Amino acid sequence: MSVQTTISKVQLYRSGAVVTRTGLLSLPAGPSEVTIEGLTRSAQADSLRLAFPAGVLLEDVRIIENEDQTATEQLAQEIDRLDRRIESLQTEMDLLRQNGDFTHRSAMDPNVIQDYLSALPDRFDQLFLKIQACQDEKKQLQKKYYEQQQQDARPLVQASLYADEAFECRFTFSYREALASWDPVYELHFDGETEPLTIRQRARLVQQTPEDWTLEDLTLFTGNPSASNEIPALTKLEISFAPPYPVPRYEPVMYGMAAPMSARHDRKARMKHTSADMDSTAELPELFDAETAPVEEQAQDTMTSFALSGMRTIPSGSDGSLADLKTYLVPASYQITAVPAKSSTAWLTARIKGSDWPLQQITAALYLRGVYGGKVSITPNMTEEDFLLSLGRDERVQVRRDQQMDRKQDQLLKKRTVQHLSFEIRILSQLPQAAALEILDRIPVSNNNDIQVEPIDLSGATLQAETGKVTWKATLDPGQTLIRTLSYDLTWPRGRQIYQYNNDTKPSSPFDPPMNADSSRFCPECGFQLPDASVTFCPRCGNVLHS
Repeated sequence: MSVQTTISKVQLYRSGAVVTRTGLLSLPAGPSEVTIEGLTRSAQADSLRLAFPAGVLLEDVRIIENEDQTATEQLAQEIDRLDRRIESLQTEMDLLRQNGDFTHRSAMDPNVIQDYLSALPDRFDQLFLKIQACQDEKKQLQKKYYEQQQQDARPLVQASLYADEAFECRFTFSYREALASWDPVYELHFDGETEPLTIRQRARLVQQTPEDWTLEDLTLFTGNPSASNEIPALTKLEISFAPPYPVPRYEPVMYGMAAPMSARHDRKARMKHTSADMDSTAELPELFDAETAPVEEQAQDTMTSFALSGMRTIPSGSDGSLADLKTYLVPASYQITAVPAKSSTAWLTARIKGSDWPLQQITAALYLRGVYGGKVSITPNMTEEDFLLSLGRDERVQVRRDQQMDRKQDQLLKKRTVQHLSFEIRILSQLPQAAALEILDRIPVSNNNDIQVEPIDLSGATLQAETGKVTWKATLDPGQTLIRTLSYDLTWPRGRQIYQYNNDTKPSSPFDPPMNADSSRFCPECGFQLPDASVTFCPRCGNVLHS
């Protein structure tokens, strides 16, 4: 007895799925052998589970190969028959063309020739339509043949059952499917300075099984059953003076008497934009995003589930179908953020409290008042009370940071060198309305007691001493040019050289000599300048220099 089944329920995970199929079974009283169709080759055999109503005993179950190719062979014979029919019709058309050539014939009645030629187009049309119908039928049979081949390649579930009495019943069997998954897709919408940020969470559903899935009961789970559930083991953390790998060399920006300050190059990338006026020829009605079917969200023990309502079809082998899951409204305050030390443009940013952000790290499609603004990667810093989220560069705000002073002088009595540095920051607004502004800059931070950094003029900015971060907050009016000053002094022992590093290029040792210097003249451990290249030990730290 062979029984067909259809998909009735799917539990879809980030990787893999649990598929439940349903079939109708007519059982006689006593023992019977049942062959159940529907299992896929990508199904995990050890996950197979069958469920029957009371009164039916499952004595044995096994998975076998399908050896019945009858349906496939019948379809192949039908395709061959159509090929012969098409060939016959094309031969008939060739004969009509040959018989319609009266060039080399004589003693033919002109009326007969005229009648033959007059009827020839209609006969050609009839034959063409017949050939077209046969070709269309052949395409449909070829599609069925391919589907039947895939069906024949699928394994079968063979079950030995025992029924107390003869009756008709429904049964289910489920299995884990490997060729199915879903991925979260996010959209981030900015609709104005007075509106909260809107995060639209969607799901892209993909399955590569041999059949389309059409079902009402579909639940998505955020977990991944194939992922390892092992708790990571902590290993020993060691610390020492000697680095475990060769110290990399970097070329720092150098200050002091040993070398002049590096030249600064201001590189600006300018993007040209064109705009065209839209000529509206008809007044369109106001449009709204389509309402979507409700989704039931439920927190499980270790994951979250989304039960999708309504009939849904997930095509086989497609790029995936989309399902709307959830919409978040995130309170935010908006501002213009400028980082003059890094860029000559500013950013439109949203400041969000960590407690209000509902997700972890995501990549989202950004929409600014309904206009697509590209992809944005969001990695909130949950260790801080709030964080800044960039909504893109704002080309209506221009930023300049010009160095006004760079002067060194020696304090002979104190045997120290002092360098005075001053920068002027200008923010030009072309915004149509006033906006909150935050300017972020920095002064150096010394990691050596012999090097001192003294702020001179910060124009009322807030200074974070541990990081050197300087912050100005202001309101930027339309057409305003806001000016701020940043000046500080560097003081260090006379005759020594100091280096300035960015955090992203800081070497393992802050005292590494520059690349263009003779590395044999400096200790690789502490950076001390050696008297000559022949010494074996560093006079300062005792590091072995030569083996």
